[in-house]
Amino acid sequence: MRQTELLNITYETLQDAGQKVTRDQVRHVVFAFCNTLGAELLAGGEAPLPQLGKLKVKTRSARKCFNPSTGQEMMLPEGKRVVFSACKELREAL
Repeated sequence: MRQTELLNITYETLQDAGQKVTRDQVRHVVFAFCNTLGAELLAGGEAPLPQLGKLKVKTRSARKCFNPSTGQEMMLPEGKRVVFSACKELREAL
């Protein structure tokens, strides 16, 4: 799904529900939601996604790996990753 598709589907869903909103208002709400999630993740917290699950930051420890083109062993430094944990209903549906 592309960004414009998400905005259009959200707009149409709200229109069908009888909400009088403009496409620009929908865009502002979606971007505000995403910015709030991003800020929470950058602060090291968890970001809930209702009826889907949650996003959280995990620290990945340093580890050995191999360069596939040269075969040389190298170390990857410790880093942070965003991970998604699906809610129980979504896991069962999949």
